[in-house]
Amino acid sequence: AEGRYIGTLTNDKLDGTGTLIVADGTYIGSFSEGLKHGEGVYQWNDGSVYRGEYRSGQKHGVGQYCTANRRIFMKVAGKKAGSMVQEPAGSETLASNYVGNGKTAT
Repeated sequence: AEGRYIGTLTNDKLDGTGTLIVADGTYIGSFSEGLKHGEGVYQWNDGSVYRGEYRSGQKHGVGQYCTANRRIFMKVAGKKAGSMVQEPAGSETLASNYVGNGKTAT
């Protein structure tokens, strides 16, 4: 990935814990063999945030994605799963259930 990296290197590859700043956001977390791997947090420039697991550079396992407008999704293996909660500023919390990428009953 093109960008600025602050962290450890092994054999000239990102490895261990570090921070990677790229054009669309910042990743702070674990790396292996030059790729995001393990626990990490990615924050996009628009304010959206993903906290969770990565494997070989891809979202993997369980994580949480929060959009810039405060919609929170649980992710399993990179797909929406479980509940979505929206917390609009100054109003009530809205909730929906998701399976895969489709919305189900609220």
